[in-house]
Amino acid sequence: MSTRLFGVTLLVAAFGTCTSQARPLAAVQIKPVDPGACATPVGDVLLIALGEIEVVGDETVPLEVGSSSHPSAFEAPPSGCTVTWTVTPAGRGASITATSGTLTIASDATTDPVFEVCARLADGREVKNSVRVVLRGWDSMIGLYREVSRVTCDGGDAVPANPIGELEFMGDGTFGATWVPFEVRYDYWGTYAHDVARSTLTLAVTGGNHVPSDLDETGTVVFEGDDSLRLRDMWLGSSSSGPETPSCQQIFSRIR
Repeated sequence: MSTRLFGVTLLVAAFGTCTSQARPLAAVQIKPVDPGACATPVGDVLLIALGEIEVVGDETVPLEVGSSSHPSAFEAPPSGCTVTWTVTPAGRGASITATSGTLTIASDATTDPVFEVCARLADGREVKNSVRVVLRGWDSMIGLYREVSRVTCDGGDAVPANPIGELEFMGDGTFGATWVPFEVRYDYWGTYAHDVARSTLTLAVTGGNHVPSDLDETGTVVFEGDDSLRLRDMWLGSSSSGPETPSCQQIFSRIR
């Protein structure tokens, strides 16, 4: 399972109930709460994850609901608080244990539809999160990688002085890159298009905390087994530490 946000701002979306058909990323029903078994700190929001949850077929994922005042904080509700879990749509390859929040994905689950899990606290508050089944492995960009080496444009091997610490491709067609991983922060992010037949990769940066001025966003990708990929004739840019000489190949190892 993986989940990540592009920035450091906690995202809370629209209202909803556990039986509604809306698919917000993470929604909490805010209403007066009597102090009791489910009381959470004033000003905190309820959440399950900090973004869309990605799973693969035949995976079992324990989910939790908690409260948060900022992205790196997650505090479970008091032990006496009863939480009831549901997942929709039913009968399409995902099931969840109502009392424990254990999500089970069938081995033959497909990448459509996007599921929605909902946790309902005993005091009536509810929080939702979308769950996407993704394909990982050969010919799939989806995953989290770190840069391990480069090939210079004259063909020599090079050890990066400032390697990209995390490069993540998500199942919803978005990506994020950061040199120094810290909590949920990316240096820049955007969308990507991967043409499997042509082995081409095109990035489109849409925002960032540091967007390199020397980016080359189009090239080709070569998969080397399930755990490594090589980006050719493109350049993911220099870090904020200073400009570097672009390499013609960047090699990444899969983290997950």
